[in-house]
Amino acid sequence: MDDIAAPAPGRKVRVMVGQVGVRCTHCARLTPKERVKRAICYPPTVSGIYHSISNMKFDHFGSCKGLSQESRAEFVKLKQQTCHRRGTPAVLPGGAMPNSTAQYYHDSAIRLGLMDTNQGIRLRQTTAVSDGISALMIAATNPSIRADFEYRKSTGAAVKVTQ
Repeated sequence: MDDIAAPAPGRKVRVMVGQVGVRCTHCARLTPKERVKRAICYPPTVSGIYHSISNMKFDHFGSCKGLSQESRAEFVKLKQQTCHRRGTPAVLPGGAMPNSTAQYYHDSAIRLGLMDTNQGIRLRQTTAVSDGISALMIAATNPSIRADFEYRKSTGAAVKVTQ
């Protein structure tokens, strides 16, 4: 609920309850004032998840206050080793993805039950969610799901989300 009430300069559409977003796991426990740019993103469509993660990679992780020194050093090392393709659209004409990573993000989101709606990305009514970034995206947007997610994650149980 904090994300709904928080000011969002640059955001074109207001975040709504139940909307799926992506949150940095490293600074999630920091107060909103302590977080840096793009700590939380709400892609408007499933095909926009890759673009949002890319934006986080370029604009957030380098200055994230929750990232440990060890993780920051690894991030910098990986960033220096990676080729950057700028200017490539997130979705090509006809709905094709420009690279295999974008396609993987899209296909994984669909398999996990995420879908495009007029109110942003939503989770289908009943979806089993495995551990990982997709589960964090879901848990970050709904306080009741988040509590259950944190409990199940700590016990190693699978997370089942029903809205």
